Amino acid sequence: MDKDFKDTLNLPKTKFPMRANLPQKEPEILKYYEQIDIYSYLKKEREDRPKFILHDGPPYANGQIHIGHALNKILKDIINKFFILFNYQVPYIPGWDCHGLPIEHKVFEKLKKKEHEVDPLTVRKLCREYANKFIEVQKKDFIRLGVIGDWKNPYITMAPSYQANIARELGKFYEKKLVYKGKRIVYWCPSCVTALADAEIEYKDKESPSIFVAFPSKDEKDTYYVIWTTTPWTLPANIAIAVNPEFEYVYVKKDGKIFVFEKELFEKQKNALGLEKGEILKVVKGKDLEYKKYNHPFINREGIIVLGNHVTKEAGTGLVHIAPGHGEEDFDLSKKYNLPVLMFIDDNGVYKKELYKQCEIKENSPIKSLGEFPEILENLHIKKANKVILDVLKEKGYLLNLSTIKHSYPHCWRCKKEVIFRATDQWFIALDKIYEVLTNTAVKYKDGESFKDIKLPFLQKDTLRNRSLKEIKKVTWYPPQGENRISAMVKERPDWCISRQRYWGVPIIAFYCRNCGKLIFSKEIVEHVANIFENYKDKEYLGADAWYALSEKELLPDGFKCENCGSKDFIKEMDILDVWFDSGSSHACVLEKREEFKDVKEFCEKYNLPIADMYLEGSDQHRGWFQASLLESCGTRGRAPYKSVLTHGFILDEQGRKMSKSLGNVVEPQKVIKKYGADILRLWTIFEDFSSDTKISENILKSVSETYKKIRNTIRFLLGNLKDFDPNKDKVAYENLMPIDKWALSRFTNFALNILSYYRKYELHKIYKEAYEYIANELSAIYLDVQKDTLYCEKEDSLLRRSCQTALWEILKGLSLLLAPILSFTMEDVYINYIKEFNSKEFGNKKSIFAHTFDEVVNKSFINEDIENEFNILLKVKRDTNKLLEDLRKEKVISHSLEADVDIYAEDDIYPTLEKYYKLEKDYNF
Repeated sequence: MDKDFKDTLNLPKTKFPMRANLPQKEPEILKYYEQIDIYSYLKKEREDRPKFILHDGPPYANGQIHIGHALNKILKDIINKFFILFNYQVPYIPGWDCHGLPIEHKVFEKLKKKEHEVDPLTVRKLCREYANKFIEVQKKDFIRLGVIGDWKNPYITMAPSYQANIARELGKFYEKKLVYKGKRIVYWCPSCVTALADAEIEYKDKESPSIFVAFPSKDEKDTYYVIWTTTPWTLPANIAIAVNPEFEYVYVKKDGKIFVFEKELFEKQKNALGLEKGEILKVVKGKDLEYKKYNHPFINREGIIVLGNHVTKEAGTGLVHIAPGHGEEDFDLSKKYNLPVLMFIDDNGVYKKELYKQCEIKENSPIKSLGEFPEILENLHIKKANKVILDVLKEKGYLLNLSTIKHSYPHCWRCKKEVIFRATDQWFIALDKIYEVLTNTAVKYKDGESFKDIKLPFLQKDTLRNRSLKEIKKVTWYPPQGENRISAMVKERPDWCISRQRYWGVPIIAFYCRNCGKLIFSKEIVEHVANIFENYKDKEYLGADAWYALSEKELLPDGFKCENCGSKDFIKEMDILDVWFDSGSSHACVLEKREEFKDVKEFCEKYNLPIADMYLEGSDQHRGWFQASLLESCGTRGRAPYKSVLTHGFILDEQGRKMSKSLGNVVEPQKVIKKYGADILRLWTIFEDFSSDTKISENILKSVSETYKKIRNTIRFLLGNLKDFDPNKDKVAYENLMPIDKWALSRFTNFALNILSYYRKYELHKIYKEAYEYIANELSAIYLDVQKDTLYCEKEDSLLRRSCQTALWEILKGLSLLLAPILSFTMEDVYINYIKEFNSKEFGNKKSIFAHTFDEVVNKSFINEDIENEFNILLKVKRDTNKLLEDLRKEKVISHSLEADVDIYAEDDIYPTLEKYYKLEKDYNF
């Protein structure tokens, strides 16, 4: 019987399927990873290699992961994996941030009770259970993304040992005398009933009343100082009006009344205030108004004019209403002029007469009386106060103009409600106090590199702000503009408010003498309590629960007495630490404590250098984790906790809008994985430059899937055409390879070196573009297309075919390894299920593709410039010929290119190349 024609051909044959079926295939790889304990296996494979340490910023243990979590963890995993392939040992310890308001809120929602109705220990127990639940939920999702790490031993900020070490870090600040308790202006959320850090603030647009109010002068008859404000509810706390000493102020007369404005702002506001026909009586400098007195519009209280350089001409009247209890600059002026700080709004945002009575006038203050409490405000929430205050101002004739304004205003990151500025007693870390600190001699930190010619550190006096700014300059920032961003934030930020009025967190270790009221805190007391935290376990309670379960006497050292009065009776502080202090201490609680970092720690401690090569998070963490970690480390160790910082942007939809349930554009990573597989999500992470905002949508994912299919089909073609190739005996020596195969290897090697360069510079989006262009337009469209005749028609063991298969083998090895950090599941599948079947002695003899190194598959000796130059000529001739044939086809001279015979007349510069390859064709009959 005659053979079928196709049976005479060496057609590709492989079990590697065309359809990826990733949602079903990837869990099989994960099961295999579990069997071999992939993290421990790779750690063992690289046990004698230098370490690359990417320290994980802990996600919050609340709810399922979202697409931002997926982007972040995948990027970390890609970087970790390419460092593994660069032959580094990569100990990666994932972590979780467990304390804080969001979890506590969830617990109280479930309890349906208010804070004072529940025992703190019960709250803490339920919070721990809640956090544990979502640690497991999130861990499962992160593993499903293909992230390799020590998932069996993550770091958890609510673990007793971690809590104890947080306390010890606070003790280090005590020792340096950088911690103080005092009344300061802080962001306060009346809804969550706690102080907030800068990093916990979100700015959103809101509508506010915009009012111009006349304050009657006490010194000058029928004269009024005109202020502008968008917070009428703060007017009851007014104690002064600020003017800029260098501005010019005009006295404008209209209908028998005289109004005072800054000169330029009067011109802008006069029409809106009905003063366009007003007569300017005189012009004075702001400094001439200092200490002039006025009467409060609706409270029997005198105020004074003060000078403030913060007064600008951007808006308003150039006269700024000062309420020291409700503004940072206001508070600073109160210290300068010895003004009382009025704060009679309680924690829930309600005016209280009882609190008003507690307000005090400072000794030698220019303010002699606070006046009577305005009874109309008693038990009134500030949200309702605006209308009441406006009605009073109208009634008394002091409201000159009322409108509304839309402006950016701070909101609580958790409850999304408006916050207020409020003077309260809080704990702070001072940024501008001189302290003594170790200083290293490094000029610049660089991730993944060792330090040369480093000298021993030395002690130096500095402030925490200055030290942090110096260290920022040593850190390598990706992208570079991150340096300016965090520098600007650290330069302008206030002292770090580290206290919160909640239950779920690490308590601030401090005591008050019940007899004399002295505040007592020290490193020695902290160490004693930290040891209790580390070992405390009683039924359902752990670690820092001891603060609430044990008495003051049980918490303090035996026989402890007040050094002031000798009393042994104390009250413990009930504020907890800011959760940013928790996560900001992770460099100390994880990198300095875990066994896998011991060798690096010893070297870094000797020279006072950062242990972590990299911190990687979203760009919002310049004011969050990056900054908290920097301040914590610089305060306790005098240097940054990281050598480099890499940031990614936020995720938007295809139209550039933020993800929002109301817009219906939220993309859930779990659904993407279920439909497409994790490798598509991994490939999407490098689809665009992640240092800017990244877009995702169904259309974008489909586009990424098409790119994936092209890569997969190319791998399948390579495998299929190596069906009868044994690398151990069929490989052709380089000198005997056909020129086209040498060209293919040279082009691949140049491509590979570019990819390695992009990896090392973290320009991952360039890998996406270059990999697609190489695979689609060069490898597939040229080399593989040209070589199909050789592969299908030449004798199986002919030199021509084996030469081509040798090139295919090298490209298969290299391509699978180069793309493994990104398409981890696919390339691991290719490796363990297909490449290993070749039984190659050089590649395929490990348990995982990640046990190999880039050096094994990128052979610089394959680069052959002469052959590449020759093929540039051949390919140009091919392109020109194809264009000519296409033109003839369009003119209907020919209907197909195979109908044409082409004669090429070459110039001297290309003729030798064409002649060489014409003879080669004749010699090998191809």
